[in-house]
Amino acid sequence: MRTQPNLTITIQIPGYRHIQDAQRIRRLQGSGNYTMIYLRDTDKPLLVSKTLVYFADQLQDFIRVSKSSLINPMDIIKVTRWDARRMEIELSDGTLLPVARRRSADLLEVLQKQVDRRKIVQRGPSWSIQLVANQPVRPYK
Repeated sequence: MRTQPNLTITIQIPGYRHIQDAQRIRRLQGSGNYTMIYLRDTDKPLLVSKTLVYFADQLQDFIRVSKSSLINPMDIIKVTRWDARRMEIELSDGTLLPVARRRSADLLEVLQKQVDRRKIVQRGPSWSIQLVANQPVRPYK
């Protein structure tokens, strides 16, 4: 019987004693020199006095969707493109985040590599990609 390897990525969060598993992180929201870390098992985010760039360097598999947002690709449920300029993603907790125009091509490139996980729904000029739950989006390198 084959078992899947344990692919946990640990991260040390400054100001917190315990080392966190990166898979517990749903998203990171940056604001100046502070970052709010939203975990799966808590409603209250952690406030850390480090920039988002500090965490982006450690979490290579996370996707930067805007200047202030870094998301775990496992939590993407739906990507909606309203027109040529506006795109937003929906996370598994129901959070809607806008995608920056300059980062939308990178996000689509990641999602296009996940043909088995997506269902494209088109309505006129706008479209959305609905992702099957519990199947990861693997970022490109």
